Amino acid sequence: MQKSKDILEHNVTLGIDKDVIEKAKAAGINISSIAENLLKTMTYELKNDDEDNNNNGNTRHDVARAYEALFREAWLLLSKYEQIGSYDVKVGNWQYDWEKKTSTIICFNSHMGLAICYDVPGRPIQEPDISVEKVLEAINEYGLEKILENLLVALTHAAETNKLIITEIKFASQVLNKLLNMLSNKEEEEDSKRRTTK
Repeated sequence: MQKSKDILEHNVTLGIDKDVIEKAKAAGINISSIAENLLKTMTYELKNDDEDNNNNGNTRHDVARAYEALFREAWLLLSKYEQIGSYDVKVGNWQYDWEKKTSTIICFNSHMGLAICYDVPGRPIQEPDISVEKVLEAINEYGLEKILENLLVALTHAAETNKLIITEIKFASQVLNKLLNMLSNKEEEEDSKRRTTK
C-alpha cells in the first residue's frame, strides 16, 4: 500500500512544472506533506463511500467525492496561508460567454468554494457554489496535475505575501523601537537639564 502511494505521489509531482515546485519549496511550502494529506483525504473519503454503497470506488459519484475531498483539503490549506482577500485556483475550463465575449473557467475560490468564473483579471464569479457533479467532466479533462500545480501557485503566492507582511512588520517594529529610544533619550536629557538648572 505504501509503495503504491509513493508511486502515485511521485507520478503526480512529475506532471507539475519544476519552476512551480522550486518556488513553492523556496516559499517554505512542504510539497510532500501537502501531497500526502491530499491523497489521504481523497482515499479516506472513497473508503467511507465504499462502506456505505458496497461499490469498488469506480462510479462517477466516487470520482466526484474524491474531488470534493480534494477541494475541502485545498480550502483548509488556503485558509492556513491566506490572510487578506481570496485566492482563485483554476480547476477546469468551462464555456465561452458570447454575451460578455470572454471565456469562463471553473475555479476554486477560497471564500466562495467551487464556482464558474470569468477568465479575466480578478475573475468575477458568474455562478457561485456549484457542485462537482455539474462540472466533473471538465475537471477530469483539465487534469489532477494541473489542478495541484495551480494550488501550489496559490499557496506559494500566499506564503510569499505572508513573508512580505512579516518583513514589513519587523521593519516597522525596528523603526518604532528606534523612535522610542530617541524619545526616551530626549526625555532623559530634558530631565537632566531641569535637575541641573534647579
